[in-house]
Amino acid sequence: MKYLLSQIANVVKGSRLEGADVTVESVTTDSRHSFGMGDSPLFVAIRGANHDGHDFIPELYRRGVRGFLVEREQDCSLYPEAGFVVAERSLAALQMLAADYRSSFRGKMIAITGSKGKTVVKEWIAQAAPEGVRVFRSPRSYNSQL
Repeated sequence: MKYLLSQIANVVKGSRLEGADVTVESVTTDSRHSFGMGDSPLFVAIRGANHDGHDFIPELYRRGVRGFLVEREQDCSLYPEAGFVVAERSLAALQMLAADYRSSFRGKMIAITGSKGKTVVKEWIAQAAPEGVRVFRSPRSYNSQL
């Protein structure tokens, strides 16, 4: 994945770019994620019942993150090298970005739904795929809108 923030602002309907138009190459919603040299993540600040991802922006900026997808305007003077895509709802914006990225894939996509066993079935399918068939799958279990 590789996007300029201005491209993300175009993909995410009703959003706008403030600050620097930086390039991002991955996405995270977890401020505890460790970033290596050369990483260019997009941090998506999601508000929940018990947390607000916006609270972690100063720390993430100190740790080198320069791309943010947010719901609230930020004081860009505090983050001179950062860019912010401001959307009405960051989770919905992330879903639009994921749909855009997914549309660049060729081949078949399989979605596994249900209340139980999705992760196990995902792993079984990957193991059962014939030799030479490339299978891409999520690295963890995501049981939410993420």
